[in-house]
Amino acid sequence: MSYKIPQLKDQYENFIGGRWVAPAGGDYMDSLSPINGEVYARVPRSQKEDVDLALDAAHEAKEAWAKTSVAERSALLLGIADRIEQNLEVLAQVDLG
Repeated sequence: MSYKIPQLKDQYENFIGGRWVAPAGGDYMDSLSPINGEVYARVPRSQKEDVDLALDAAHEAKEAWAKTSVAERSALLLGIADRIEQNLEVLAQVDLG
């Protein structure tokens, strides 16, 4: 299988309600590689306000998800599983070099 390592951004935001959102407090922290301990990205240092925003978005999405057919839910979840399998090396932080 041919595999290409994706380019990572230097900094990420919280993904809430279908969009990228900066952390409420504006704070970020380093995310370290378990392979070599080097910083590979900065990620939000989320706090209560961020969690509340995410919970509000989840509650809002609940109604639409409940109306989604079993077949559509299954297809969506299988698609997610496929993407995970396609990116196992990156997700597991395996050193391919």
